[in-house]
Amino acid sequence: QEEIDDYIRCMQDVTYFASKCYVMTPEGLQPIILRDYQKEYLKHLQENRFSIFLACRQAGKSVVTAIYCLWKILFNIDKSGLILSKSGAAGVDLLKKIKDMLIDWKR
Repeated sequence: QEEIDDYIRCMQDVTYFASKCYVMTPEGLQPIILRDYQKEYLKHLQENRFSIFLACRQAGKSVVTAIYCLWKILFNIDKSGLILSKSGAAGVDLLKKIKDMLIDWKR
């Protein structure tokens, strides 16, 4: 029952789901610890269909976007994901982050 409750909470709250995600670093898998503005952005994405996010470089935008994409496609059977990027390498990097999070989340 506890696992089911946790799953339901992940389904309903993207920031809670994010607390269960890990990201690959040079030191290995590390838990994702979101800053307040990242949590606000995730909640904004969850509550709004369209968004514009103005942020500085190195603000963790790609990790937050990867979390949201993974959450959206995991808990909505009628949704698909599409990644558009300024370069092929950036798109591949984002897709790898999503895959790494998925593989670890399933454990």
